[in-house]
Amino acid sequence: MTQKTPPSKRINLLRRAPSTPGAEAPGVSTRLLSGAIVAVLVSLSYMALSQQRTLGRIRTERAEMAMKLEEVSQKLQQLNSSKANLQVQSSQLVTLRQIQARKVQWAELFKELSLLVGRDTWVSSLKASAASGKRNMTLEGTGETPQSVSDLYESLELSPHFKRVMLVSSAIDEKTNPPLYRYQFEIPVDAPSTATDSGSKEAGP
Repeated sequence: MTQKTPPSKRINLLRRAPSTPGAEAPGVSTRLLSGAIVAVLVSLSYMALSQQRTLGRIRTERAEMAMKLEEVSQKLQQLNSSKANLQVQSSQLVTLRQIQARKVQWAELFKELSLLVGRDTWVSSLKASAASGKRNMTLEGTGETPQSVSDLYESLELSPHFKRVMLVSSAIDEKTNPPLYRYQFEIPVDAPSTATDSGSKEAGP
């Protein structure tokens, strides 16, 4: 009978490094690190996108505010222009009222004068002037007698509109038949006036 030889054992002479409890494989650590990097990149991208949206909204709000400010500025310019036009119109209206009042006052003075001139006296020239708030009238004419000229002088003195009547000159006009007595009165007018121009009125006997 043949005897069977038992199989020989192989002995590994290389030392195996002892395994550390809880140690992870290198592939798992790499995957975790890559995931963390991706998460950080996504977060940064989201933050950048959010900032871009915020900046875009701020730019839009600034543009709208600039448009509103421009509209307000245009409205203010229109208001200032309207105010200036209103001031001009108001000044023109005041001037027209002053002119109208002056015309009415002179008309009243001329009417008063026509009532004071008697039947035996005539007015040949009447000049009215106004300057520096003072008005004067220069009255020239003729009378049939010296008494008629004296009566006109006294009537002017008694009038509330004519005071301080001054006799500038008097003379006999021998060229007429019968002779007439010429006179010239200078009359300050008490009625208030703002006129700075002068006017004149001529009348014949």
